[in-house]
Amino acid sequence: MDLNDINVGHVGRPLPGVHVKLVDWIEGNYTNEDKPNPRGELVIGGENISVGYYKNESLTKECFKEEDDMRWFYSGGICNLYDLTYYYLHKSYFFV
Repeated sequence: MDLNDINVGHVGRPLPGVHVKLVDWIEGNYTNEDKPNPRGELVIGGENISVGYYKNESLTKECFKEEDDMRWFYSGGICNLYDLTYYYLHKSYFFV
């Protein structure tokens, strides 16, 4: 990682204990198998993930999911993976 990299939208590497994955973003025709850089929706998992949005059950059901014994937050952030670092491209939908 270049500490002098000033690219706008860089979100960096996950902290220890935080899991991340890219899932296909069908609407944008992005897949986590795109070449040369995988791209898709950024999904964040781990024990530190919130239980949901405060007093917003419908958005909680949409964005927070239990998969493989882990809680995942579907961020809506569309990213590509470059040199093991996530770069933010744009949002697929607004999130708080």
